[in-house]
Amino acid sequence: MRLFSSLLAVLATCTALLGCCRPPPCLSGACPQVGLETPDEMFRLVRRELERSEDATPLVGGHILEQLPWLFPDVSHLPDAPRCRLDLVDAASAATFDEKPITFSRMLMARIRAVGNMYSTRDVSDAKAVYLRRLVELDESRLTDYQFSPGETGPAPPKSLVRYAALSGLERFNMPLHETEGLFRRLQTSPDDRAAWILHETVLSFLELALHRTPKHSTDELAKGLFFSWLPDMQRRLNGPSDPLSLEIVLQRMLPLGVFSTKVGVTDEARKLLESMIAARGDFPLTRGIPGAARDLTATAWMALFDLDNPRSNTSIRTILPSPARKVFRPDEVWQADPAPAHPAAEAVAARMRDLEGELLELKFAYGRCHVLREQVFWVPPGDADRLFERMVAPLSLGGKVAFSSEAFCRMHAATSLRAAPDSKRVGLVLRWLRAEPADIAEWDPTGNSTDAMVGPDTNKKQIKERAASVLAENPQWVERHAELRAWVAEQAQKRNPTTGRAEHGPLWEELHPAYERLLAFHASGHPEASVEIGRAILRVWIESARATLGDEIGLGSYDSALALKLFALGDFAVRFGLRDEAQALFDDMAKRVVPSPREGSLGLHLSLAHDATVASLLMSFTVAPSK
Repeated sequence: MRLFSSLLAVLATCTALLGCCRPPPCLSGACPQVGLETPDEMFRLVRRELERSEDATPLVGGHILEQLPWLFPDVSHLPDAPRCRLDLVDAASAATFDEKPITFSRMLMARIRAVGNMYSTRDVSDAKAVYLRRLVELDESRLTDYQFSPGETGPAPPKSLVRYAALSGLERFNMPLHETEGLFRRLQTSPDDRAAWILHETVLSFLELALHRTPKHSTDELAKGLFFSWLPDMQRRLNGPSDPLSLEIVLQRMLPLGVFSTKVGVTDEARKLLESMIAARGDFPLTRGIPGAARDLTATAWMALFDLDNPRSNTSIRTILPSPARKVFRPDEVWQADPAPAHPAAEAVAARMRDLEGELLELKFAYGRCHVLREQVFWVPPGDADRLFERMVAPLSLGGKVAFSSEAFCRMHAATSLRAAPDSKRVGLVLRWLRAEPADIAEWDPTGNSTDAMVGPDTNKKQIKERAASVLAENPQWVERHAELRAWVAEQAQKRNPTTGRAEHGPLWEELHPAYERLLAFHASGHPEASVEIGRAILRVWIESARATLGDEIGLGSYDSALALKLFALGDFAVRFGLRDEAQALFDDMAKRVVPSPREGSLGLHLSLAHDATVASLLMSFTVAPSK
C-alpha cells in the first residue's frame, strides 16, 4: 500500500512538473504578458480581435479570424512563449470536426485560411498539418451544402473549395515529411490538375533533396516518379484541348525540366519535347484560342533548353523572364476569394470601422497600427474612402517634407490601396515620393518602432522611392491614365548614370520595369496622347546601353537582370516603334559573344548574353508591325 501511495505521489509530481513546463495558453485565460512592450501590446490586440471575431456577423468575424495569425508576436526565443498558434489550431479543429456533418460555410473557410496562414513553427507544424490534411482527405459527403450567411448570395461554391483551400495552406509553409509522402501518393493515384498546380513547388523541393539525401527516403522516389511522369503528361496536354489551367501546368514544369532532366537521366527525352515546342513555334491544340500562349510556350522552351544544355551543380530555377503575353491564369484566386458574393450589413461595417478608429487611439507601436490601417482600407464604405485617404496622408507631410518612419510606410501603402479614393490623389502621393530627394525627406522617426527588436530598422532614405516604386509596380495601369506620371516614367526610362553615361539599372529600375513596359505599350497603342517618338527614344537609350555593355569585358562578366529585361522589352517593342533592324543588329552582335558562366552562387540569375539575345530575337518574331 505504501509503495502504491509513493507511486501516486511520484505521478502527481511528474504531472505538476509537466504542467509547469507546458507553454501558457494564449487565446484563453488571462491575457499573456512576457514583459516586452511590443509583444504585450500585440497580445492584447489579439485578444480584442479574437473577441470581435466571435461577436461579429460571420462575414465580418470570418475576415477578422483570417487575419489573426499575422498579429501573433514572435516571442519564440523566450522559454515560456505563449502557444498562440497551437491554441488557434486546437480551436479550429474543435469547431470544425465536432460538427456532424461538418458545416460548409464562410466560417469554415475562415478557419482553414487562418490555420493555413500560420508559419509552421516547430510547436505547431504537426498539429497544423493534421488539421489541413484531414480536410484535404475529407469525403465531400461529410460536408453540408454551402450554408449562406446573412449578406451572402448565390451561386453556392462547390464542396471541392474546402479541399483546395486546405491543400494550399498545407503546401505554403514546410509540410512535415510524412504528410508530403501521403500527398504525393495521392497525386500519383488520383491525378488532379488543381492539386498538381498547388504542389508543384513541393515536388521540386523534394526532387532536389532526392539528388543529395543519404539515406534515401521514400518521398524522394515519389518525387522522382512524379517528375518522370511529367514528360508524357506534358505531351498529352499539348495535344489536348485548349485549357488555361493545363497550359499553366505545362509552363510551370518547363524550366524545372531544363534544370533537373540531366541530373535524373532523362536528358534526351526532355530535349526532344522542348525542341518540338520550338520547332512548332508553340502552335499546339493546347495553345490555340489562348492569345499569347504560343509565344510564351516557345520562349520558355528556349530558356529550358539552354539550361538543359548548360547544366549546373545547383538546382535553382531562373526568375528573370520575359513578361507574359498571355493572360496568366491563377486557379488560387478562386479559393482565396470569398466563397460566395458577400455584402456585409452597413451597421456591421460601421461597427468594425468604429473599433478600428478606437484601436488607433489605443495602440502605440507600428506593428499593430499598420494592421489597423490595412483593415480600414478593407472595410471603409466607398463613400467614405476619400475622407479616409485624407486622414491617412495628413501625417505624411512634416513641414513640407516627406515623413520617414515605419508608420509612414504603412500609411502610404494603405492610402494608395484605397481603390474608391480618387486616382488622382493616389497617383499624386506616389509621384511625390518618387520625386523626393534626400533633402525633401524628414529625418528617421523611431516613434512606434519596437523597443525589443534585435535588428534595427533600415533608415536609408532611398527607401522612400523604393516603396513608391513598389506601389506603382502593383498599379501599372496608372501610367495609361495620368499624363504627369507618364512624363515622369518616360524621363526615368531614359535616365543615364551621370558617371558612366549609360542607362540606369539596379533594384529601382527593376521595380519600375512593369511601368516602363506599360508606358511603351501606351505609346504604341495609337491613343491620341501617345507618342511614337517617346517610345522610340526610350528603346534607343536601351540599345545604346546594351551596346556599351557589349564592349565592356567587365560588364559582360557581371551581366545583370536589368539588361536581360531591357533585351526582352526590345524583343517585344522594337518592331512596334520601327526599330526592328537596330534591335536585330544588336541581338546578332550579342549572339556572337562568349560570356563567362554565371557564378554558381547567383541563385535564380542564370543569364547568358548570347542566349537572352536569341530569346529577344525570338520574341521580336512574334510581334506584328503596326499598320501604316
